[in-house]
Amino acid sequence: MNRLPNLLIAGTQKSGTTWTHFTLNKSQLIYGSNIKELNFFNHIDLNHNKIEEYKKNFPVGKEQYYMESTPHYFRVPNKNLDIASNIHELLPENDLKLIVIFRNPIERALSATVHHMMQGRLEYKETISKVTNFQGILDLGFYHKILQFWKPIFKDNLAVFFYDEIEKNPKAYINSIFSFLCLENDLTDDDLDFRVNDKKIKAKKMNKEFLPKCTMEVLKDLKNIYEDDINKLFNEMNVEYPEWFDLEKIYIKFNNIENT
Repeated sequence: MNRLPNLLIAGTQKSGTTWTHFTLNKSQLIYGSNIKELNFFNHIDLNHNKIEEYKKNFPVGKEQYYMESTPHYFRVPNKNLDIASNIHELLPENDLKLIVIFRNPIERALSATVHHMMQGRLEYKETISKVTNFQGILDLGFYHKILQFWKPIFKDNLAVFFYDEIEKNPKAYINSIFSFLCLENDLTDDDLDFRVNDKKIKAKKMNKEFLPKCTMEVLKDLKNIYEDDINKLFNEMNVEYPEWFDLEKIYIKFNNIENT
């Protein structure tokens, strides 16, 4: 017997969704799809056969939540596709929880750019010298704008978490997710101690002699692009991450410069 999921990690790209998915999947209370990114709700036509095929990813067991994670879901609708409405129409509202994870959009855009370079979609270059909206790299970082569309649809069934908290205190971060799910955290510290999507490891496997770096000019451009949306997000959520605007710190971190 199979079923539809009742837990979605819907976004955002390059914001710790893979680590979160595989961490939660270690719980006895949560079943995560073996294929992390199913991209099901990205399709325009969700017919019966596709739905039945989708259900095969979630065999019913003793778990309380059945999860999939596709970070490309979290976006505003376009003339052809409304992902939030697709989810709302198919998944029972009284059974559904959605998680979105926000990472400093400046860092996220840079990380996404390197990701596309490694996948061969963008030219692999030593320096990221200009911003690009290739495959929505920039669009996916307007969190407040997207949230204004999603939140009225899903209300308290949607919770926002921050990548910064994964870096600062992964245990507290996971505890907050379990709290949102009304579950008791059954994971150990060892369950949280692993890395995924390490760019240095990926670059070595791909025989790349360097990791792309960024210029301060690109960081300034990205700050100008996102500053208004970030401020609106912080004001609405009553949170503050001043490091999101610290270009010098981002420059040192992204370019792997020793801060002595």
